[in-house]
Amino acid sequence: MTRSKLVSIILLVIVSTPLVQNALAVDGYWAFDNITRDQGGRNDVSTTWKTISDTSVAGKTTWKWDPSPNACGQTIESIFSWNVPETMETSKPYNLTVKLEQITNNDCLAVDSWLKMYIGVTDSTTNSDGPSISFGKGNGLVGEKTSEVYGPIHYPNGRSYILAHCSMYQEWYDVKYWYKWVEGTPPKKVEPGATSVVLASTWIVKEYGPMGNYDGVWTRQPGTNTFAASWSGGSITDVIDITSIEGNKIILHRHGNNGDYMGTISPDGTSISGTASWYVPGEEWSVSV
Repeated sequence: MTRSKLVSIILLVIVSTPLVQNALAVDGYWAFDNITRDQGGRNDVSTTWKTISDTSVAGKTTWKWDPSPNACGQTIESIFSWNVPETMETSKPYNLTVKLEQITNNDCLAVDSWLKMYIGVTDSTTNSDGPSISFGKGNGLVGEKTSEVYGPIHYPNGRSYILAHCSMYQEWYDVKYWYKWVEGTPPKKVEPGATSVVLASTWIVKEYGPMGNYDGVWTRQPGTNTFAASWSGGSITDVIDITSIEGNKIILHRHGNNGDYMGTISPDGTSISGTASWYVPGEEWSVSV
């Protein structure tokens, strides 16, 4: 090989490498897609699971027998809750927080309640799990834990998920949050800092004034700024979106009447109060969590 040909090959490799890297690199992010649920079942255990919200589950299990010599009860009852992000970017850190309230048998060493969460990726060639969070057994099961996880790498034609695995004794309940890959720049999120009322999964809403009083419950769809709203025990329903937050001012859009709620977030971030575009003078609305 001549010296001139060798130099040409080296230059070709140097020039081509960034082009290959750019061709492989894909700008995009993981966006929440849907939820799937599953639960275990044993013929020697009677278990009921109740969906409180898309990020909260209550369970109660009673087993017919317990061979453990340290058994101190045959019923265990717990409430599990957690959080999931609306979008995930590759290799970006996210905090997953889990909460557990064990109502029955929280002092019994023979039984356990725990909530484990992890991020996974599935496609034709990959199935990987991320860090998990677990409360373990015995006393001290009431509490909260947070763990940092990272947005999964994108594989062509792949999907990712966050799995919340709730367990009581030997019974379990899974909620799997599926994410799809979206090319482009992630949308700007509504993240008002430490204002807990805005980030809460459930809003307790009161609307009152000359036109009457209405009590509502607005439940956030997981990982979004959209609420499934109901009033008067479910006899009235609608869909409501957070459309903007600037400082302590918040605007929400109500789909049913194409109107807007305008509110002010309290200094401690625990409540909202304001008016709406269709209200008559003297009418107000408020939110608490």
